[in-house]
Amino acid sequence: MKQQQFFYSKWDALYPFIYFAFMFLVQLLNKRFWVASRFSDPWIIASLAFVLVMLTHSFVKYFIPMLLGKTFLELDDEKLFIRPKNKVIYWADVEQITFADISSRAILKLYDKKKIRIYLKRIKGEDDFIYKTILEYYNAANHSTAGNDGKASPNAPVVV
Repeated sequence: MKQQQFFYSKWDALYPFIYFAFMFLVQLLNKRFWVASRFSDPWIIASLAFVLVMLTHSFVKYFIPMLLGKTFLELDDEKLFIRPKNKVIYWADVEQITFADISSRAILKLYDKKKIRIYLKRIKGEDDFIYKTILEYYNAANHSTAGNDGKASPNAPVVV
């Protein structure tokens, strides 16, 4: 199979940025108009710092890569690459793939008992299509790792 690329969803790259920018503005207004003396309340300063850190984080991790046209998820015959987590996961290391419909996450369970969660709403396209594409690549990799008799090896992953 040829390499498949999925890009950042524009709305989901903008949403955290807009949300934290709004929260930053609310905190500034709160500090300016509702607190008697400037910078006297450490809780407001701490929450303002937290919102500023989260705003910077979402801007760097999601908004800038979306503007640059970078891919969120890349699939090929051997592996998948998740850019925001900077993780390369080889299909041979995946034991099971499930889909959490409520949170729209694809969950990859690895043989070393780690779980990798991919939030599909952050990817441009339909969640079902993206999940089915991940499964297709996963199943194609499993068939290529089958033994000479056509049966899967004992370490072959299970798809749920």
